Amino acid sequence: MNGYITTSRHNSLLDAPILLPQTELRRGRYIIAGQIKLTLGQVLRIRCFTLHFVNILTPTVTPSIFNTAMGLVSASVTTTPMVCSSPLRVSATAPSVVAHNSFSYVDFATPATYYFLVSNNTSNVDISVSLTGVAKILNYG
Repeated sequence: MNGYITTSRHNSLLDAPILLPQTELRRGRYIIAGQIKLTLGQVLRIRCFTLHFVNILTPTVTPSIFNTAMGLVSASVTTTPMVCSSPLRVSATAPSVVAHNSFSYVDFATPATYYFLVSNNTSNVDISVSLTGVAKILNYG
């Protein structure tokens, strides 16, 4: 026995990194930073999910935002590569570091493919951005 987790329970846990190194994100585009496919009996738990909006690469331009609720840049976990339908999203309106509250977590239990997206929500500005986090897969089957 290892603490409160048995050896057999410990072997059914998997931690997967969510990682997009600093990259240029063109105006109006998104990048899929990763994906995880869940099957019946698995739960995807996201606790750490951090977006780093490094800087604006297009100087002397006032950003034109598509959707103000999504900020200049946003990162999300979703089941489709559509940014608007996200159960977990963080967004930034200026260069900064924005994170999901790491003291709480979000569980996804529906069998599907989950995407980690980073999107530039402007029509005229290129940005530099990175994404980090941890996805834990719990096997209950």
